[in-house]
Amino acid sequence: MNLKEYLRGLDRTALLRLLELRPDILVEPAPRHWDGLVKALTTQTSLAQALQHLDQDALTLTQALQVLGPGATPTALATTLNSPQPLVNAALSRLTERALTWPTTPTPTQQPPTTSHPAAPHATGNDATASPATASPAATNLPAANRTAADDLTANRGPASHSAVNLPATNHPPATRTAANHWSANPAAEPHLPKSLLPEPHLAYPPRLATWWPTPLGLGAPAADLLAQYPLPEIRALAARHKLPAKGTRAALTQQLAARLNDRPHLTRLLNSLPPAAAELLTTLRAGSPHLDLTDEALTPAAALLLDLGLLLRRGKSAAEVPREVGLALFDHHRHRLTGAPQVVTSPATPELAENQAAVAAAEAVRSATTLLENAEAEPIPALLSGGIGTRELRRLARSFACPPEQAALWLDLVHAAGLLGHHHAGHHVDSYAPTAAYDTWRTQPAAQRWTTLARTWLTLQEAPTHRYTPDGRPIPPTVPNPGPAQTQRQAVLTTYAALPPHRRATPTAVLQALTWHLPLLTASDHNTALTQAAITEAQLLGILAEDQLTPPGAALLHATHLPTSPTATAPTTAVATGIPGPPPPPESATPPPTPTPEPAPTPDAPAVPPDPEAALLAAVTALLPATSETTRLQSDLTAIVTGDPAQHLVRLLDTVADLESSSAARVWRFSPASVRRALDTGATAEDLLADLAAVAPDGVPQPLAYLVHDVSRRHGSIRVVDAGCVLHTADEIQALEILNSRPLARLALRQVAPAVLVSPRPRPETLALLRRAGFTPVGEDFTGNEVPEDQTPRRGRAQPAPWRPEDHVTSPAALAAVLADSTDADEPLDPDTQLRVQAPELPAADRGWLAAAARDGGAVEIVYRGPAGVPAPRVVSDLTLESGIMLAWCHRHETEAHFLLDRVTRARPIAGPVPAGGRPQ
Repeated sequence: MNLKEYLRGLDRTALLRLLELRPDILVEPAPRHWDGLVKALTTQTSLAQALQHLDQDALTLTQALQVLGPGATPTALATTLNSPQPLVNAALSRLTERALTWPTTPTPTQQPPTTSHPAAPHATGNDATASPATASPAATNLPAANRTAADDLTANRGPASHSAVNLPATNHPPATRTAANHWSANPAAEPHLPKSLLPEPHLAYPPRLATWWPTPLGLGAPAADLLAQYPLPEIRALAARHKLPAKGTRAALTQQLAARLNDRPHLTRLLNSLPPAAAELLTTLRAGSPHLDLTDEALTPAAALLLDLGLLLRRGKSAAEVPREVGLALFDHHRHRLTGAPQVVTSPATPELAENQAAVAAAEAVRSATTLLENAEAEPIPALLSGGIGTRELRRLARSFACPPEQAALWLDLVHAAGLLGHHHAGHHVDSYAPTAAYDTWRTQPAAQRWTTLARTWLTLQEAPTHRYTPDGRPIPPTVPNPGPAQTQRQAVLTTYAALPPHRRATPTAVLQALTWHLPLLTASDHNTALTQAAITEAQLLGILAEDQLTPPGAALLHATHLPTSPTATAPTTAVATGIPGPPPPPESATPPPTPTPEPAPTPDAPAVPPDPEAALLAAVTALLPATSETTRLQSDLTAIVTGDPAQHLVRLLDTVADLESSSAARVWRFSPASVRRALDTGATAEDLLADLAAVAPDGVPQPLAYLVHDVSRRHGSIRVVDAGCVLHTADEIQALEILNSRPLARLALRQVAPAVLVSPRPRPETLALLRRAGFTPVGEDFTGNEVPEDQTPRRGRAQPAPWRPEDHVTSPAALAAVLADSTDADEPLDPDTQLRVQAPELPAADRGWLAAAARDGGAVEIVYRGPAGVPAPRVVSDLTLESGIMLAWCHRHETEAHFLLDRVTRARPIAGPVPAGGRPQ
């Protein structure tokens, strides 16, 4: 049974489960037929994403499958890994439901394979749908020289080894088969056969899966693959040393040598006869890498002896490798033993303390994001020429918030990703960042809704704002896209905390240790470990985590947000695409959690209504955040104090007439002559300002503040500025002379044209700004003599079009399952034009046409690609393949295959002249 037949035999539940666990398949344009589904499931990109979400046991099984090859059985896997059969079956179920392996369901009459070595990686065939060769239990009766490693390992378990495996029902209708029941016991399904005679399923896997493990389980390549590089005379000499006939074709001699190395009695005798130095070298290679560099220092007499005996085989001119057959004979069965999911180490928690800390953090998050946008409204944030915010500006923002730069980067990334902070453009470059039109709506919402917007945006970020570095340590400025596994790790962290028993907490170290088993590929490097730690830090800054536990707003957020289904979760409440299981059972010494009190049954007059997750989320956040303040307290020391979350109209008023002095639990504004003058510049009068202040001050306006407003108002406008390049006139001749001789105003190049009239070549806005900076109080005036108030229209940036994200262009699993059920077997290749139209909408139509033509014809095309730092650079690429927002192509500049994100391709055009050198090697 090949992969296509296996997929078509899945029932609807199993197919939906597969599509949920492989969400990249749902990205439009999604496959519309079974052949397309097989192709999509076996691409390099899709397999890479699937492997990244596997736990340690499942990853170990993928390597063991490659070692044993297409003849592998669950029993052979358990023997090879020296692991309990239930753990092997459970891990196989996780692989099967992802279509990373599938049973070939052999019959008892199938013949054993004739291959002489234990399954080379390519033994599954050149096509993903090719049915691999399978072996029957009768293979254990073959001569040792013709048995495979899988057969030997199965034979070691004795005659009853096949009866110990839980088998699928071979006469079960394919339409109702699930992925999991391949490994579940169902002896009643075969009433005509004794359980001991039921055939054990043999396993196949996608051929490309083997490319991930160049040394599966620490073993080298099969002997036949290594011998393919040897000259025929050397193969004949090696055959003679193993007492084999030295005559025959290369293929026949290679097969005989591989079979000889797979002959356990012969190999055991050979290994036992080795001198101590050669045996020690083999032991060292077994414990580490099977590769050996053949430098002058490494080519010891022991290494030379192993090469002569074929226990080491050359790979190229300067390296050698222990053949897989020899490695299996020396294999440490305890080294790769399956362990099962580890329990997270927990300790008693204090929910009340966590709620208090969450309240402080959530309020600070809303305040920081709001203040950032308010400041950007008054003074847009300068941007780098290539986009993003530079280190100097980031540090300035951090100082204004009294927080580390990483924390300021978090607020910048959140408001930018939420569409609240956009770009001001000057020519082809981003000039600055300012609030967008969406900010006006967001700012009027209650604090709970604003927090929900920020928290949900954080869940979907593909970057870690507090750790903005590439894997090689290069910094990436805030707001510049830096896709990576941060989103997956973030969801894994939250799901781990959500799965903790009630009233228990887990330290970040304990969670990270658990994730090293659940997501080993995503936590293997220091960079990825830092991303996981950043997820915990950011969750604490948002109030989602506190005191090493999930807070009520965090729990409500997860409940109200749809996350991908967990591969191993048994309950929907712990589902997320991270491989994290549900809460583990408490240890025997642990105190069991209290039994929850059952809710009273609903009466006929009050039917049970499931709670609305959105309403529950807002209620949980509202209970922690302070209420919106509509009023302020004006004090005699010329300050205004607002406790709680100030309303937008109150902030606008106080920002206009006063300067923000402190921004913590309570905001403090201070009135000064300069701030009052700023308010009068907008065209308001003293009476208007005092009336507006009195409307928001229940205790009234104190007398010192009223005196200040009236005093500044009396002096306001004593200097008049007219457009004429411009003209300054005043009724005070002494003041005119003071302005004329003021050193800070030298830039105005003033000239006196009358006793109280001055002219300047500078425009009116610059003249007004310099006069005010020098301490004067001018106003603008038009040609009719009327005062021109300062423009108070908030500056708004343009929201940057969101980069193409696969999750934004997906179909639902149910819809795709329905389409597949009605599909035919006709091959319907996806049209590159359609793919580019969906996945690269910002690219001009003509450029999309050139890319599509290159993808169809295999030709070369020149693109302009914007790298991670935002700097565009030309590239010549060929052999294009489009997959889920990514273009795989041969890069002529670097002479290697490279991945290009389609949303970063800004131009595409045909190549003028001959294609540059550096093409893909044939």
